Amino acid sequence: MQETVSYIQHMQRRIQQLKDKRDKLRELANQTMVIIGTTETLNSSERDSVVVRAKDGIGIQVVLDTATKHRLPLSIFVQALVAEGLEILNCISNRLNERFIHTIECQTILKDDGCYPTIDASMLQHKLANLEYYPLD
Repeated sequence: MQETVSYIQHMQRRIQQLKDKRDKLRELANQTMVIIGTTETLNSSERDSVVVRAKDGIGIQVVLDTATKHRLPLSIFVQALVAEGLEILNCISNRLNERFIHTIECQTILKDDGCYPTIDASMLQHKLANLEYYPLD
């Protein structure tokens, strides 16, 4: 009988932990996108810019504004995001006048323990803004 009572108490604690976790995730999901800031790439004379936004706790949106002639290849940014442990969900590129606007949606990859790792959006933005520049002739 005592074992049954102990099991029920354990399950009640576990249910409460899961409710707390659910509430935290809901709170994160209800937050609007937060713009972390814009940083210009250091080596680009065409003033490429990178904006990183944290989304819903586990998602990241990266917006790249690059010149069409002298720019970093999109693949360099994608490789950097994957190296940071992000999974690319979507990538949209638009040409506007003499510029490319690339919007990359990604999220952290679920760990073995069932949790999503946190990504420091400002640090990620700094890394992306300082990628090596390759002029395209």
